[in-house]
Amino acid sequence: MSDGGVSAERLVAFRALRRVSEGAFADRAFAAEARRADLDPRQRAAGMRLTYGATQRRRTLDWLIDDAIDRPDALEAELRDILRLGAYELVWS
Repeated sequence: MSDGGVSAERLVAFRALRRVSEGAFADRAFAAEARRADLDPRQRAAGMRLTYGATQRRRTLDWLIDDAIDRPDALEAELRDILRLGAYELVWS
């Protein structure tokens, strides 16, 4: 576990999603963040699955999130990425 009780692979996936939201390619963003975090192969695979899955299903995840909250337009970008990762894990893992 890393600081704050968040697993290393989830933290890497979150950081990669932030970079994707800013215009980076998912594969490059994930590779850079995974290298920086020095993940073991199992963590790397889990982080990759989260990053790519949340990126591929972004529109569906946004629809699910927007449907579940009262003011979707008020969500900060970082919180939306956290919710995307959580929703992806709940629905597709």
